[in-house]
Amino acid sequence: MGLENVKQEILDQAQEKAEQLLEQAGKDAREIKSKASAEIAEYLEQAKLSYEKLVEAMEKKALAQARFDAQRLMMNAKKESVEEVLREVHKAIIHLNKTDKQKFLKQLLATAEEEVDVEKVFAAKEDMSLLSGVHSGVKVEAKDIYGGLIAQNKDGTISIDLSVDELLESAKNEMLVEISGVLFEK
Repeated sequence: MGLENVKQEILDQAQEKAEQLLEQAGKDAREIKSKASAEIAEYLEQAKLSYEKLVEAMEKKALAQARFDAQRLMMNAKKESVEEVLREVHKAIIHLNKTDKQKFLKQLLATAEEEVDVEKVFAAKEDMSLLSGVHSGVKVEAKDIYGGLIAQNKDGTISIDLSVDELLESAKNEMLVEISGVLFEK
């Protein structure tokens, strides 16, 4: 074997080795590319799922906020309606004619007498004359109220406030509790 043959054999082996290395490098590159593509696809799928969950959570939050806002607006509207009705009732009671106002005061006094032995009654200055002949033995005094009366027992330890403002405030509170129950029981 000559030098040329040895040289050619070394070159052929080197060429073969180079081709094997290139072939292996190609296989490795394809495998790495395939793995990278799979990882990218998995990452994109996870990102899509995370995005969808985030959008769903945001939609739920927005919907809950919208429901809350709607309930609050409804409550405020009902509250305003109740207050408007009570203002009208207040105005109507204050402007009752004398006969009707006297009947109203008589009913309030009867209600108070169911609770306590009434000795003294406080009423608006302009209503005092309407109460003077209603019940004998009851003292009537002027008080700065818009209508109705405040009844008191003999020693002044028990007072029953049946003034128009107190009656309407009590009615308002009852109505608002009822409205709240209807709105928020769902």
